[in-house]
Amino acid sequence: MRLLTAAFLRDLGYTVVEAASAETAEALVAGLGERLDLLLCGVELPGADGATLAARLRAERPDLRVVFVAGAPVGPALTGEIVLRKPVAGADLAAAVLAALDRRRPLHLTPAARLMNQLRTPALRAAYLAWHAARLSGENLPRIEAFGLDALGFEDQGVLVSVERGEDNEPSFRFLRLGAALQGRLGRALEAERTLSVAADEEAVGTMAGAYRRCARTAAPVYDAARFDFGDGHPQTCERLLLPLSANGSSVTHEVGVVMFGDGVAASAATPASRRGKAARICAAK
Repeated sequence: MRLLTAAFLRDLGYTVVEAASAETAEALVAGLGERLDLLLCGVELPGADGATLAARLRAERPDLRVVFVAGAPVGPALTGEIVLRKPVAGADLAAAVLAALDRRRPLHLTPAARLMNQLRTPALRAAYLAWHAARLSGENLPRIEAFGLDALGFEDQGVLVSVERGEDNEPSFRFLRLGAALQGRLGRALEAERTLSVAADEEAVGTMAGAYRRCARTAAPVYDAARFDFGDGHPQTCERLLLPLSANGSSVTHEVGVVMFGDGVAASAATPASRRGKAARICAAK
């Protein structure tokens, strides 16, 4: 199937690099440098499954586009991804590649795909992809002990809250950790175990409490962006991503957030390198 698929894509004008296993694909991709537009891979591969391969490659290339080919129904780990079911018609494959490369507008975007399109900064896209990769353990949500601010590299721009539920099952939140950069925005240190406040001086990290509640209720990432004036007359862009975590692998017990400030937030929404001419380079692993 790999040989036929590669030949078909070459006939369409694409440059294709073939790999017989996940390990071979990683080695070949490393040799390509930055010149890779799309990964086309099977869900089941020798050496590692396709979702794991994609997560590893995206750790170095957060903007990498991926099309999966599956012979059976897929699990939640591939939510938001483009997945083709075998047998794949040539027209369907060509359309999926065009959609993945943004050369044809997809007819429908899943919530996860829409979220990836909204994230403006590479840092937030990397955080989301790391959270998504952590779900590959098979549990509904990443465990808090395996997915923290330190592991993400966002000690200064991150916030960690615990989710507590009362008799009415409505969530409330306590700050467990707040990055130094965010504390600097507040102008003071945040006391440990402080209950989430909606005070005006905490807008940068605590208000819009509906986002925290929505993340807890839906067990899904929540993104928001806004402009804030911190009193110096120069409003800055604030971009925040909240990711649900769990102590038991199923229910939301914690949320980790990454908050980015500054004009660079908006400026970072650059056009991906994959939006080029027809001769995109594709790695086909099957």
